[in-house]
Amino acid sequence: MDSRTSTTGEISFKDIMKYFLYFLAGATAISIIGYLIYWVNKKYNDSKRNVSNPENNERIRQEQVRMFDKMYMSMERRPAYQVMKDGLKTSKQTIASLKEDEKAFINYSILTADNAGYMGPLENGVFSEEDAIRIAFKAGCRAFVLRVDYLEDAPTVPVLVVRNSGGDKISNNTGSIAKTINAIAQNAPRGSDADPIIIILFFQRLPDKNEYSPTAINFMKNVADSLTAMKDRHLGLTSDGDYRRQKQQDMIFIRSRSQFDGKFIVMTNVDTRGFRDTKLNAGIKPGSDLDLWVHARLYRDTSSLRLTASPDNTKAVTPFAETTNYLMNIPDDRLQSITSKTKVQWTVALNNSTGPVYERETLSRLLDKIGVCSIPVNIFDADTKKLIDTVFAPEFYGQSGWRVKTTELRYVNPKPVALDIPNKQLDARGGYLPIPKV
Repeated sequence: MDSRTSTTGEISFKDIMKYFLYFLAGATAISIIGYLIYWVNKKYNDSKRNVSNPENNERIRQEQVRMFDKMYMSMERRPAYQVMKDGLKTSKQTIASLKEDEKAFINYSILTADNAGYMGPLENGVFSEEDAIRIAFKAGCRAFVLRVDYLEDAPTVPVLVVRNSGGDKISNNTGSIAKTINAIAQNAPRGSDADPIIIILFFQRLPDKNEYSPTAINFMKNVADSLTAMKDRHLGLTSDGDYRRQKQQDMIFIRSRSQFDGKFIVMTNVDTRGFRDTKLNAGIKPGSDLDLWVHARLYRDTSSLRLTASPDNTKAVTPFAETTNYLMNIPDDRLQSITSKTKVQWTVALNNSTGPVYERETLSRLLDKIGVCSIPVNIFDADTKKLIDTVFAPEFYGQSGWRVKTTELRYVNPKPVALDIPNKQLDARGGYLPIPKV
């Protein structure tokens, strides 16, 4: 008799369980194989979708434009003068308006677009300069970081590139400095809503590390040639003097913001003084002289920021940059030393590469404990919910691209010293003493 069957010819329970396990094992194997096929196929298709070619780049551009046009369309965007009068009022925080002696430019924190001209997403995204800048203005940005770089096969041609922390190129294409500047000039608000616009030319690399070499000067000249579109609104000679060639970089941000409404202010992290050398600038026209375009040079104190150097003069009060990580790790008992600087020196929390969206705690500390004036962010980050919950929360930049500093972190204009009227009896009459008549 077959041991697998009972005397009645029926299959035993033990055999049923055995066949069931065979079936289960087979089904599991098929599921695993199916999942692996799906995973490999998905990875393959994703890789094809992320390949840099005209078709994919156009698809990415359209997707990003649709998403962020809609996202920023309904946001309230108050101009700087309105923020100055109203301050900040939300359910979570209230910041007082600026008093008459607190209207300095440095008393604002400005929404800053990192990788200007880049539509994102951060990895395998695309540069689409006109779209990116138009939407950035709609989001409230009034400051823009252009990350100037070059490709290895064309080291004399300045381009915009997005790289990760390891220096690897993660953008599908490169951006044009000229197209980005032209888009900023075309889309910047005018009339009563005209705000100051800040351009930060952050050089990631130079083809020669010596900024006074002919190679570096020529590279920077090519950058200057891309800035022509903003010449009509470029801050130059005023009743307070000439701002070009960094002549007033220690004064510009402690003057009233309204003096600069409608003007373009340019900063950079490289030394452009080589253009003042008659041997190096021979034959260079004014429009190609980057030093003439730049109003202030960004220095650093401690952070390692590419080509950014420490100031020659330790008493300098020029704008400065530090990494977010450095600023966030300053102990509470040392905050006073940094806030004494941020009250008089325009400060940007700038990193060597763009990262994910900042946490609320990070924004709160940088803005309300340290007093930075600019935190460059990727406004086209894929995590749109987090963008809205953090950067564009009402207590940060949800109401405007301008945010007044908290009262304790503000620069206050010193009161004018009133001279006493001298006593007439003490008048020496210029040294002339008449001889009394007898």
